Formats: sequence, structure tokens, C-alpha cells
Amino acid sequence: MIRVFYIALAVVAGLLPLRAQTGGVDSLRQRVAAAEGEEKSAAYGDLYRELSLQGDIDQMLSLLEAWTTHERRRGDEVREGRVRWNKIAVLSNYCLDDALLAEAPVQMAWFERNGQWENYYNTWECKAGVYLYSGRVQTALHEAQLMLEDAQQRGNDFGRVVSYQLTGMIYENMSQCEPAIENLQRALELVKRMATKSDIIFSVYDYLCQALDNNRDFERELLLTDEWKDKIEEFRRRNGNIASFQGTDLSRQVQRCSALLGLERYHEADSVMGDVQAMLSLVNNPVSTYKVLLCSARLALALEQPAKTLAALDSLQKLDIDAGGSADFLRADALMLMGSYQEAANLYRQQYLSLDTIYNQDLRGQLSELSTLHKLDEQEMKARLQQSKYLFAFMAVVGLALVAFIVYRHLSAKRLAQKNRELEEANSQLLLANKRVEDASKMKADFIKSISHEIRTPLNILSGFTQVITSAEEDLPPAQLADIHRRINENTERIVQLVNKLLELSEAHSQTVIERADLVTAGDIVGDAICRVRMTSTADVVFSWDATDPAAATLLKTHRKNAVRALGCLLDNARKFTKKGMVAVRLLQRSRPSDGRLQRKTFLNFVVEDTGIGVSPDQADHIFEEFVQIDNYADGAGIGLTVARSIVRRLGGDIKLDTSYTAGSRFVMSLPLDA
Repeated sequence: MIRVFYIALAVVAGLLPLRAQTGGVDSLRQRVAAAEGEEKSAAYGDLYRELSLQGDIDQMLSLLEAWTTHERRRGDEVREGRVRWNKIAVLSNYCLDDALLAEAPVQMAWFERNGQWENYYNTWECKAGVYLYSGRVQTALHEAQLMLEDAQQRGNDFGRVVSYQLTGMIYENMSQCEPAIENLQRALELVKRMATKSDIIFSVYDYLCQALDNNRDFERELLLTDEWKDKIEEFRRRNGNIASFQGTDLSRQVQRCSALLGLERYHEADSVMGDVQAMLSLVNNPVSTYKVLLCSARLALALEQPAKTLAALDSLQKLDIDAGGSADFLRADALMLMGSYQEAANLYRQQYLSLDTIYNQDLRGQLSELSTLHKLDEQEMKARLQQSKYLFAFMAVVGLALVAFIVYRHLSAKRLAQKNRELEEANSQLLLANKRVEDASKMKADFIKSISHEIRTPLNILSGFTQVITSAEEDLPPAQLADIHRRINENTERIVQLVNKLLELSEAHSQTVIERADLVTAGDIVGDAICRVRMTSTADVVFSWDATDPAAATLLKTHRKNAVRALGCLLDNARKFTKKGMVAVRLLQRSRPSDGRLQRKTFLNFVVEDTGIGVSPDQADHIFEEFVQIDNYADGAGIGLTVARSIVRRLGGDIKLDTSYTAGSRFVMSLPLDA
């Protein structure tokens, strides 16, 4: 989603006169100095418009401070409220996040005291937006919930609209298009029913169009821009100020152009973009400029004009703001059209690696944020313990929701693949297909039951200690309180670690090639894997590995950490299912055709065999699927082999089950020797 808070209207609507009435900055400053009362307020408005057109942020903020003081002395609370909101608008439009977080509580308190609820909730939304676009999604969701509760208590429909809109923005940022559209549609329906007509309806239109665009519902988006246009005309007739609605009309045209691009109606989109370019000079807003340049680059690329695409992206880069979009991928596509294949390939690779890095950072950041939200300072424990019960419940809901989402996503993918196969198979395969669906449902139920148990145990501990500490009859000594605090933190961390394990499942479906930059011997890989899983002989199971094997000195160019991790999964799997007998590791060099071409590629095979329960030939591929366990009573979630095979394949190799081995199980992990 493009980062944009819909505040352009607040800068101009009902506050600033048309530019035709203004002069230069110096003459306007003289007007401000010489004027008094209402005339001075008008002079401030003219000067502020001129500074906003020039984009002079420091001068704008300084002027707004002086203007606020003037209106306070006049006792004009309505005008003072508009000026105060303009300050929030400037900080948000120019992405001055730290200053906005410091200023928002001050202005919200003033708006609340003076009953200016639209400015109050708009400022709250801008504050929550800073959390959202800085990666603190859980905090943003928390703010949206608090806003909705606040609006419900006050019976304020405007606050409800803003909270639904904010919730839709958050879901859209998380790439959850359906709930985003649902919340934004709810906001639109509510604002249409409001007795007082508010221009927030334009921001709802904007965000809803963005959500539909990302959901590729271009026909509906196009219809919505027509409805949006009618609403602008209605407001213009009522207010009689055309300039007040240039910002929202520009955004509408950009979304219309994007919808036409999605429908491949390029010539119509080009015509709309011409109107957009003409309007941009009248709306001096960096975020609006960003949106127009990004849409212009997409259009030029669709029309196979790579030079024009690169020019738009260069202008975009000079803005030096992070407003979202896929500018780097557009640049790579343009380079491909120009025949700069190597440069484009390098840029694609950088972006995909960056996406993986950003995804992992987001996951770690969200988990860290959850931990921060739920860890209490020891000195404030008693005072905040009542609040902590709700926080622990929130964390549990988030954890269970994450589990349900991961399971639902993967099982849905399996069901879809199964249905496609059913269409291609003969009627004789229907019984087998039905059986597999039943097995998948059973695995899902068993998995959820197991995970629910794992989460319930620490939650029961947390709940018990909470009841002890909050009991009015209990007067616990400091040492016992410290021990309880430690155990609460330990069980909180246990839940976080469980969620981390579940996140490994998403890695099994990653398509990113793992860079092989480590030169390491096969013996070192085996040795590290043995240490990783602490593999040793026991009274019932003998473990064997010949470290003097000449093949152990074979050098491989691979990614050491991931190769060790994959081999460790195989060793851990062999130990888990071998109650008595032996587990052995051997090395074997082989060559085989690579990628179906004539040349042959040399691989080193890491063979892990055991005398355990074994795997039947018909389960050879099935065991590599997620949540599959041959022994339902064994520990684990059934994702180890899935993750191991994914890692090795992204290292250029593969893992297979040797079905000719009947004494137990034999897994062969192949890694390429050359780069």
C-alpha cells in the first residue's frame, strides 16, 4: 500500500483562500505584521498557502506556531483547532514521524478538551499510522482497537469510521486484502449514513480503491472511482470552492489510471495520466507526487517505453521518501525491455534477497514487539498486573491465530492441488483421493490439538501466578515476587519460541536460492551436524561415523550453516525412530545429469541409515509433506523432513528416501561439489 494519510483537504478546505488572492512571501509577511484581528488571520492563511506551495517545512511549522498563538488570543477555538490540525497534517505529509509522535498527544488533549472530535480522531489515526509504517503492526492494531472502544463509548460515528478505516489500512499493509476491504467497506457505508457530511469519505474511497487494486478487483475499483467523482462534485456544489478538492480529485484519477492499467486499457489510462500531470502542479504534496510518478512509471512500462519509465523512477528516487510501491521491480522490468539483461538480473536478485530479509526482519520485529508488550517492569508489576491479564490473553489469541493461519494456508494449498489432480485422474482414483483428504483433516486436527496443548501449559502457569499476585489477601515477600516475575517471563518466552518454530514451516515453501559461499569439507559438515543434534551411541542404539573416511576431506562450496541444519534434521529423524539397533552416516560421491541437460554434475551423497521402524515405498514422497508422521506417538510436529528437503534443494541438491533399503530407513542427501 502507498503510504499516504489523507490530510491534503485539511490543509486547504475552509481555511485558506485561493492563491490568486496571495502575493509574494515578503509582502505577505508585511501584511501579517501590520494586520489585526480577522484580517491578520486571513493574512496568516495567505502566507501559509504560499509557504506550502514552496514546500518550506520549517517556515510552515514556525508560522503555524505563531498563528495558533494569535487565534488563542482572539478566543477563536474553531480556527485555532484548524491551525493545530494543520500542524499534524504537515508532520504527516512530510513523514516527520518522531515529531508527529511527540506532537500528537498534545494536540489530541486540546481537541478533546474543546470537543473537536474530527480533529481528535484524525490525529489519532496519524499517530497509529506511524506505528504501522515503521513495522510496529501489533501496536497499530492495539491503537485501532482503543480508538474503536473510545468512539463506541462516546457514541461518535466519525470515530468509528476512522477506526474501521485504520483497521483496513493495517490489514492491507499485512497483505490481507479481504479483511481490509471488509473494514473499509464498513467505514464507507457508515460515513454515507452520517447526518453530518464529512470529507473523510474521500480518504475511505482512496484506501478502498487501493485495497481493491491490490486484490486485482479492477472492475469494482473503476466503478468506485466514478462514485468517488460524483461525491466530489456534490461537495464542490455545496462548498463552492473548487481548489479545496484538487487533492482528492488527483488521488481519484491516480486510482482510476491504476485500475485501467490492471484491465489493460492502456490508451484510456494514458489519457487519464495526462489529466493527472496537469493537476499535479496545483497539489504541492510529496506523497501525491510519489503516487503520480509511480503510476506514470507503471503506465510507461505497459506502453513499452522503458526510457520514460526510468526517468519517472529517477524522479521518484529524488523525493527521498518511503511511500511504498514496487519501484525497484519496475526498474528491473524496464532494463529488461532495453536489453540490459545482466543489470536487470542483478536488480531482480537484490530485490528478492531484500524481500526475504525484510520478511524475516518483520517476523522478528513483530515477535519482539509482542514480547515487549507483555514484559512488565518489576517495580510496576503490582500496579499493572490487572492490565497484564488482558495482554497475556491477547498474546495467546495472536499465537493461536498465527497457528490457525499457517495451518489453513498450507492445507488449503494441498486441497487445491488435490482437486486439480482429481480432474486429471480416472474415476478409479477417487477413493484414494478421498482417503488422502481424510488423512489431511486428521493431521490438521492432531496438529492443532498438539499445538493447543503446548500453548495451554504456559498460559495456565501465567494465569495461576496472576491470580496469586492480584489477590487482595496475599502479601508476598519481595523474593517470592521476584521468583514469580522470573517464571512469568520464562513461560512468556516459551510461547514466543513455539511461535518461532511454527514460522519455520513457511521457510519450506521459499523459492529463494541459498547463496553457496562457504568452502567446507564434508567431514566438517557431518561433525557440525553431530554436535548440533548431540548424536551419540546409547545402550540400545550404536551410532557410527568414520571420520577417517577419505571422502570426509572432500571440499564442497555450499552454505555451511544450512547444510549442517539439513543433515541434522536427518540425524534427529533417524534417532527418533530407532529404538534399538544402529544409526550410521556414510559419504558417497556420484555424478548424474543436471537439470535434464547433457552435461553431468558431480554430487557428494551424505547417507543416513538406521534400523528403525522404516518407511514403506508408497510413503516415500508423502513423508516429505508438512505435518506427516509415520508414528503418531512420536514427538515433533512433522515438519523436519519438509524443511530439510527445502533447504537442500535451494542449495542445488536433493534429499531422497532409498526404498531399496529394507533394514530400516536410508535417506540420501546430495550436495553439488562445484559452484
